[in-house]
Amino acid sequence: MMNDFRFDELVIGFERKELYRITPEIYEKFIQISGDVNPLHVDQDHAERNSFPSVVMHGGILHGFLSHFVGMILPGKNAILLSCEIRYSKPNFLLDEIELAARVSERAEEHQIVNLDFTFRNLTQAYVGARARVQVGVLKA
Repeated sequence: MMNDFRFDELVIGFERKELYRITPEIYEKFIQISGDVNPLHVDQDHAERNSFPSVVMHGGILHGFLSHFVGMILPGKNAILLSCEIRYSKPNFLLDEIELAARVSERAEEHQIVNLDFTFRNLTQAYVGARARVQVGVLKA
C-alpha cells in the first residue's frame, strides 16, 4: 500500500510507524547489490572475536527500510528524499524485527519540505539501534 499524504496534512507532530524484518533474502540481496563482504558482515568467527553474537547487518539495510518508508508510508507517493543523516547506536542482526517510527518535526511551507525524525527500534533486541533526521520534499499531486 502506498500512502499519498499532502503537504498540508503533514503538521508538526504527525507520526507513522511500520515494521520491517531483516530476512535472509534481504541480507543476501544487499550483499549482491553492494558487494560489501566486510568480515564483520559475513564471517561469524570474526564477529564473535569482536564481541558480537553474530554477523552485524549492514547499515545500508536500514537505509533501504527508510527509503521504503518515505516513498510508501510517509509522505508516500509525492515524496522526494532530499537528505538523510542516520546515527547508529547498536547493531542489528539477521531476523531482527525493526520498528521505524517517524514524526514530522519541522515544516518549510515556502518549499513544501518537511523534516522527519526517525527512530529505529529493534524489537527483537529490545533497544533503539539508530536514529535519523530526514528532509523530504512533498511534490504536488
